[in-house]
Amino acid sequence: MTDSDVIRTRTEDHIFEVTLDRPKANAIDLVTSQR
Repeated sequence: MTDSDVIRTRTEDHIFEVTLDRPKANAIDLVTSQR
């Protein structure tokens, strides 16, 4: 899984949605937190 696969974003109307896709470690690691 690449870094771009881990964080996905989308915008719908006035809503900005951020999805963190880390199924093995449902948490934010150091690299992800610095993006």
